[in-house]
Amino acid sequence: MAETKPSLGQGSENDHIREDAIGGTSLDRRYYRSFRFLGSMVAFSLSLCGSYVGYLLPVGILTIINADIGPDANYPMIAVAWTISNALGNLLVGRLSDIFGRRYFLLVGNALGLLGFIVSAVARNISSLIGASVLIGLAASVSLTFYSAAGELVPIKDRGYWYFAIFVPVIPFGMFSAWLAHNFVLIATWRWCYYLAIIIQGVAVILLAVAYFPPSVEQLHSEKSRRQLISEIDYLGIFLYTAGTVLFLLGVSWGGSTYPWKSSEVIACLVVGGVTLILFFTWEGFGHPTSPLLPVKFLVGDKRGFFFPAILGGVDSMFYYGLTLIWPTQVNTVYTTGLRTEGWLASILSAASQTGTMVATLVFYRMGHQRIALGVAFTIMVGLTGGLTVTNPTNRALAIGLVTPAGFCIGFSETIILMLGQACRDPHMIGLAVGTLGFLRLLFGAVAQALYTTILSNRLATTLPRRITEFAVNAGLPTSALPDLFQAVATQDPDALNTVPNITSSVIEAVTMGQKFAYADAFSSVYWTAFAFGAVGVVLTPFVRKDVNDEMTAYVPKKLRGVLDDGKVADGKDLEFEKGQSTTHVDHHLAKSA
Repeated sequence: MAETKPSLGQGSENDHIREDAIGGTSLDRRYYRSFRFLGSMVAFSLSLCGSYVGYLLPVGILTIINADIGPDANYPMIAVAWTISNALGNLLVGRLSDIFGRRYFLLVGNALGLLGFIVSAVARNISSLIGASVLIGLAASVSLTFYSAAGELVPIKDRGYWYFAIFVPVIPFGMFSAWLAHNFVLIATWRWCYYLAIIIQGVAVILLAVAYFPPSVEQLHSEKSRRQLISEIDYLGIFLYTAGTVLFLLGVSWGGSTYPWKSSEVIACLVVGGVTLILFFTWEGFGHPTSPLLPVKFLVGDKRGFFFPAILGGVDSMFYYGLTLIWPTQVNTVYTTGLRTEGWLASILSAASQTGTMVATLVFYRMGHQRIALGVAFTIMVGLTGGLTVTNPTNRALAIGLVTPAGFCIGFSETIILMLGQACRDPHMIGLAVGTLGFLRLLFGAVAQALYTTILSNRLATTLPRRITEFAVNAGLPTSALPDLFQAVATQDPDALNTVPNITSSVIEAVTMGQKFAYADAFSSVYWTAFAFGAVGVVLTPFVRKDVNDEMTAYVPKKLRGVLDDGKVADGKDLEFEKGQSTTHVDHHLAKSA
């Protein structure tokens, strides 16, 4: 038996990963050309495509969908339901699939996504879409486990290249989602967003069923039965995590939109949810669960290698999720030029971010000094966001020139953080690593979205009256007609402006331009807020580990069943881990010395 490894928890009873579950350092090339391996990689990619299509396309046209099957004031809950269920799934799926194996988590998760797409495609009201979004969000969290599902099947040093390959089919959906959605509306119907997702997800489910056979629970735990593993699940931790996350994110999402921030509904959700999350972390740290959902030492044990990157990932998400909400709104309100052109402009940020992600996967291993690259990306991203504060209807080219490299840096830094955090944690706990990073990203991102939306709403309450008055009066409208003008503008019906006394075509044009400048002024405040968050990220960057070059080995943590079953671990030994840690703790020092 291998030497006993250190534990992050309590207990001394050892458990073992069977030798035939481990890829080691000397897998035959035939393994990478087998149907099961290539089929699994294609399935991961299609699953990711499905999650992109099923969320990014419809979320950009929610107002259009609401106009068709609504109107329903609760339509923003479509995106909120997706965010909450996705945040929940990240940590739960990552952690539990480390313990019980990933096959059935991916199969069931993708099947739920397929069901959600079908319900959405035939939905006749907004409530149906909200319910379906819960399933789609859970499926998205499963799709994003490709980082762990694919990452554990290939050499650690080659993970980036395989991630790049998985991302290639995602390009049209990740980069041009807004344009595709707007064209579906123009040519056919918004329901094609979900029809396309059904087709892609259906193929992914079939491929997962016939090709993806990762190590079984028996291979992952040669000394423990399935019943024993189930009895050791951190049920209290799961309850506290689920309740706290749902309530807190619900409060954040409701605040300033569905309900005022000072309303009892919002305050109750934020307070109860926040306290419950604190209780969750307290239980994980001091409650001594046999197999904690999120071992506190796993999170903070390597501060430079994992904790600070996790916090930086959260800050980065405050840019990504904030700008993906704000930039399309800016395009639709400040740079209105027609539905198809607006679709192209709204896609710029996602296209740039996707490009940055893919470039980072290719260069991560060879860049050497990952901290410098991360610091440069954050600094550029923050500086460009500061530049966005001066954008207005007269300088659209400047806005495009700033948001494009900013989006690239967002995707680039996000991927550097994710891959750095993976490398600094045990490769056999990659699901927990990816799940923790994903959960924190969504938590920070949800807070940012709520904050940005509130700032935008509060600023518009002052900028709209000021700018509309300024432009209308300068165009010749008498001040006595301003009350009628504001009533007409509030209806959001262009024809209502014609009922205003003394209105002329030049005044209408001036009012339209005044609205655009009012939105530009409000967006400026939002960008300054994002700039402040980014500055915190720049300050934290030096605390991240310099590089992970020593971790970039040829070690393959797991291998698929039924492919080269005669393959052996490099040293021919079983690997051993302790019950108290997480039931999956194994290191790969043997690969470093191989």
